[in-house]
Amino acid sequence: MDPKTLAHTVTYTEGLLTRFLDGFDDESRTSQAPGLPNHAIWLLGHCGFSMNRVAAEFDGEPVNGAFYLDGDGTGGDSARFDITSIRIGSTPASDPTLYPTLDRGLDCFKAAIQRLSTAAANQSSEWLDQELVMHGTRLTRGEQVIRLCFHNGYHAGQLGDLRRALGMPRVIG
Repeated sequence: MDPKTLAHTVTYTEGLLTRFLDGFDDESRTSQAPGLPNHAIWLLGHCGFSMNRVAAEFDGEPVNGAFYLDGDGTGGDSARFDITSIRIGSTPASDPTLYPTLDRGLDCFKAAIQRLSTAAANQSSEWLDQELVMHGTRLTRGEQVIRLCFHNGYHAGQLGDLRRALGMPRVIG
């Protein structure tokens, strides 16, 4: 797998997701709609953390403590996400004090994009072709990154659904 192409693919997903944040602000970042699972700031933290976890496997550095803390789900604040509150299976809280500001969430997401992109670019094709098991699925390290790109796209779709449910204008078309 070509490291530079993989890095470019990660970078591309930034705009794919962030364009759906147009019109959200600090007041609406925790707005939810009936029947939909996540709010905007949860999605930024969740996607950012997912990318940071994989980047940590690639570059050997810990998950960025400036953006995340390992708590009980109630420790988040205007600067950091509580990891427990943004993991798979967590229920996003409507209390905005439990999450970073929208700008801080964007900074977190963009830093995760940059970190994963750089981590992928700095690997050899041979290293990216090494196999591992992720969530019960056997795949290569490069495919692990592609899976994260799909993950970002999946959650961009959730933002699109949320926008419609909240009566926000279309972003595309």
